Amino acid sequence: MYWPLGNCAPSRLRIGDSAYVSLGGTKSSLRSEPDTHSANNIIQKYLPGSVIEILDGPYCSYGILLWMVSTTQDEVGYMAEGNTSEFWMVPIQRYAACPGQLPTRLEPGGQGFVEEMPKMRNIMRVDPLSSSSEVYRIEPGRSFDVLDGPVCRDGQIWYQIQAHSNGRIGWARESGDGRYFLAPLFK
Repeated sequence: MYWPLGNCAPSRLRIGDSAYVSLGGTKSSLRSEPDTHSANNIIQKYLPGSVIEILDGPYCSYGILLWMVSTTQDEVGYMAEGNTSEFWMVPIQRYAACPGQLPTRLEPGGQGFVEEMPKMRNIMRVDPLSSSSEVYRIEPGRSFDVLDGPVCRDGQIWYQIQAHSNGRIGWARESGDGRYFLAPLFK
């Protein structure tokens, strides 16, 4: 925890971090401006567990710390991290698992989902290789269990997952071309 802006709330986030909306709270508002006073700038409300990426900031509005964020639905706006007594966004632990790729956010024993954007099904394969046979294509927004990984092959981060919709098991890429395809699921 640190105080990036002396006259505002503390933070646990930095630009480039991934975070999720706190499970103990209510919906968090994504705003068009870094201003918590106006109700006219609310773009969307996100449920607890929603995953976001920190793009810029922080900003201070009436003692509340805000960050410019991108959602898994590719919406960009400002979201409040917290005030002086509580945090509404929780950092996601990430680490480098494959040189040149985004840091991984998944872990075996956890759950995840296929990000809503881009609107592409994620290919599950027999082995963690792009040339491996296809097992199934899991739809955007669908959830899964993380069974194994990460494995770095073909310059990609792979996880063995089991789709909740039909129980199929296969290896899926977490990210590519500078964007995430899979996100951790928090309940």
